[in-house]
Amino acid sequence: NFAKDSGGLTAATGREIERTALHEASHAVVAHGLGLDVGRVCVRSDASGSAAYTASEARADTLLSMVLADLAGIVAELLTGADHRRQFALANSHDILSARSSIEECQRLAPSWMLTSRSVAILTCCIVQSNLRQIERVAGALRLCRELDGAAVSALCAPLQ
Repeated sequence: NFAKDSGGLTAATGREIERTALHEASHAVVAHGLGLDVGRVCVRSDASGSAAYTASEARADTLLSMVLADLAGIVAELLTGADHRRQFALANSHDILSARSSIEECQRLAPSWMLTSRSVAILTCCIVQSNLRQIERVAGALRLCRELDGAAVSALCAPLQ
């Protein structure tokens, strides 16, 4: 996903940076909205990125929140039109692997919830769609600043006055 010039590799395209900003913003906004502790969120010039978030307690509900935050980036990309190549990459991503193992742990901790991959996917779609304005706001700030901390994410998620 790099453009080549005579000097070798250059930074990613604007569209790739935009996609990564949306993806990472989705993780951060959903994590914040579900009460997780959001740390550093960044988008790098090569279109890679990261979003750090943690749960203060290891319980089934906080683990489910982590799963929803893990899947939020993928869902946001799919809702905004990821092409077939990107869909394949998302389907085989670390986010999916992390969510799968956490769903299994949720099923073990709270069997009465009867969680399935499908029900978690539906929940994630709902929460991403419900928070799309905040996600877009955080993604815009990430495109400009390239890095935000949890306090900045929280401020950007607050209702506009």
